[in-house]
Amino acid sequence: MHFCSGGIGLHLLPILVCILSLVAVTTCYFLSLTQDHISPYFPYISDAGSKIPESCIFGQLLNIISVLAGLCFYSWHKHLLDPSHKFNQRCYRQIKLARIALCFGFICAFGMSVVANFQETAVWSMHLFGAGLLFGGGSIYALIVTYITYKYIVRSRIWIARLVLAFISLFSFILQPTTGLIARFMYDGDNIRKWKPTDKGYSYHVVSSIMEWITALSFICFIFTLVWELKDYKVHNVKIVRRWSMIHIDNSHDNDDDQNVLS
Repeated sequence: MHFCSGGIGLHLLPILVCILSLVAVTTCYFLSLTQDHISPYFPYISDAGSKIPESCIFGQLLNIISVLAGLCFYSWHKHLLDPSHKFNQRCYRQIKLARIALCFGFICAFGMSVVANFQETAVWSMHLFGAGLLFGGGSIYALIVTYITYKYIVRSRIWIARLVLAFISLFSFILQPTTGLIARFMYDGDNIRKWKPTDKGYSYHVVSSIMEWITALSFICFIFTLVWELKDYKVHNVKIVRRWSMIHIDNSHDNDDDQNVLS
């Protein structure tokens, strides 16, 4: 990692994650709406990407986003190793905290990939598992990064915005499945992806759906705040080295001996 004096910096990673995430959810929402696959009011995000053709776009974009998000979390982790920070690289506790944050970031990125490849109409249990990893891991990652920002990166007050976004994400993540389960058990309609106000549990469904959208949008905004640190860094040239080192053997003495024998 080096200070960026020009060119393209690492801040493009969180920017791309945010842009592609918004493109994914909005495109799939309007596409599924034109295909009459969802109700126009308060659908779940996954409902908008559960059927062909929108599921293909949703899955492809989420797979790309998951890779970019993993790189983004790793880049933010590496920037902590910059000596200009108050972060002590020799303190085991601080290093452990940074690694825990990175692990939850990778869990979040992996969960996004699971959500992309296991649509709710295909393998519902795996889709829920991936969503739990995505939003749960993301919420914990946001809290740890906020604490690190407050404790060791003292040059800005960006931690205040991160604290607000982290708590919004965590609160909505807890409330969303709770109200969603109540709505699902009360539902008496014939198509659970097209809720109507007359269905039982509709109010709980509305709360659950809104909480899911708030969780996603707040975490997207949180990722965008990583631009603040990563704008000062860029990727140095990547080196590819030979795995096995070659040992040079000097055969000059052997050749001299052979010549003496022949003579």
